[in-house]
Amino acid sequence: MLMVATSWLVLLALLAAFVGVLPLWVVLVPAVPAAPGSLVVLGRRRRLDGQQEQEIAAGQAASETYERLRDRIVELVKDNDDQAQDLIDGVRHALTMNQRMQNGIDEINEQAETVNQHLRDTTAAIEEINATTESFTQRVESQSSAVVQTSSAMEQMNANLGSVSKIARQHRGKAAQLAELASSGESQAEQTNELIKQIAGHIDAVQDAIEVINGVAGQTNLLSMNAAIEAAHAGDTGRGFAVVAEEIRKLAESTSVNAVSIGSTLKEIVNEIHEAEKHVGQNLGYFVRLREDVDQTASAFSEIDHATDEISQGSQEVVKATTELVAITEEIQTGSREIAESMSEITGAMMEIRQASQATDVRSERIDELLTNNNRILSKLANASMRGVQAVQDLEEELYGEENVSMNSNMVALNHLQWLTRVRRLIDSGDYRSTWKSSSSGACWLTRWLQSNEGRQYSHQQVYSELVTIHNNFHSKVEQLIGLARNQTPARRSDEDQETLEVRYKQLLESAEEFIGVLDRLGDEVDRHTEEIQQQALAEQDEELAVDIEEAG
Repeated sequence: MLMVATSWLVLLALLAAFVGVLPLWVVLVPAVPAAPGSLVVLGRRRRLDGQQEQEIAAGQAASETYERLRDRIVELVKDNDDQAQDLIDGVRHALTMNQRMQNGIDEINEQAETVNQHLRDTTAAIEEINATTESFTQRVESQSSAVVQTSSAMEQMNANLGSVSKIARQHRGKAAQLAELASSGESQAEQTNELIKQIAGHIDAVQDAIEVINGVAGQTNLLSMNAAIEAAHAGDTGRGFAVVAEEIRKLAESTSVNAVSIGSTLKEIVNEIHEAEKHVGQNLGYFVRLREDVDQTASAFSEIDHATDEISQGSQEVVKATTELVAITEEIQTGSREIAESMSEITGAMMEIRQASQATDVRSERIDELLTNNNRILSKLANASMRGVQAVQDLEEELYGEENVSMNSNMVALNHLQWLTRVRRLIDSGDYRSTWKSSSSGACWLTRWLQSNEGRQYSHQQVYSELVTIHNNFHSKVEQLIGLARNQTPARRSDEDQETLEVRYKQLLESAEEFIGVLDRLGDEVDRHTEEIQQQALAEQDEELAVDIEEAG
């Protein structure tokens, strides 16, 4: 027992010198000098050098130093557990923040790609707008020239319409005069026709008188014949009367011949009068039609005058509209030039945005590199932390005994967080190490501990079952992600495959959070149970040390 106690004293002295409890020279000086000829045996000890009291005092001092050092080591172990827990929380937070940053970078990249696509579409649209604007400007210029020509033509037409209106009014006046003349000719033709009818009536009366004359001439001729006959009967006495009768007969014959001649002449006159009446009737019809035509012509000239007035007013409105159209066309030309200038400015702004987007892509790649390096640093930090936790666990085993040291939840958590950094590095850079241990849950130390006798002590608790399930789920996700990420390098992955990996990794982070939470709950139970065992072991060590000191006395 004394040999065991002496070994503990040497170990504790070394640790005390390391933590500053004892000076280094105390460590180099044996706490219990081994005098020549001394004998150390199990059970009671006998000394042959006569320095018993000094050795007992040294043993008591060493016992007190051991207790102080043990308490200090317990505090250091507890502080290390707290620091390890803080480190685990820090690593978890860093991994979560890295993932959030990665998600943010991915979203920025997606938005940048969307912006680039919009820029390409907008640039194409702007080019089309520029082409359309240029074509539109050319059309507007052509339209402006046509409008100016139209305006000039309308002004010329308006002047021509004024001339037409003036001529129409003049001819309308002449047509009115002609209508009056036609009406007067019609009236005179009617009067002439009436006169001819009257003359025809008078000729009829003359013919009646000629008939009377012919009758008188006939009777006179008969009377002259009778007178001649009577004169012949009278002889010489009646010779004078016979001469008179002869003259009367000649006068009667001459009258009859003249009457016939006059009658014949009158018949010819009557025929000519009828012919004249016929022509006068025709002329009257001509005058009627002429008057009607003249009236229609006058009405047409009036309509032409009215129409030219309306056309003139319309042309004036057209001229006014074309003038406004010219002004609008000039405004459109100005607007087109302003649009072209704006499109040029927008194109410049688009180029600046594209350059900014390219700069964003470069910065995103740089941030990706920083995140990858950060994950490597976190992995190294986790490894270093695990070595520190392992050293503390070795110290606990030296202090309490290997059989009294149970599962260290901090080391288990760091070990599993290390898988997160490995998977992240594999996703980002395709860095897969053949030296990695198997990612299956069966190869994990925690699985072996859970299936050990020590671990099964907690199998009746619900947290034990929860930990088994979530632990298997965590390793299953790790295996799936490694399998997916190893199939293709990051440069050869499609956007869909990369998105799948990011979604799976986010699920792995959530699973890790849940796993560490359940692990902490079981770790608290294990720590509570282990603390009871360690306290009991310390009490037994104290009792053994007291016995050794008593035996040494």
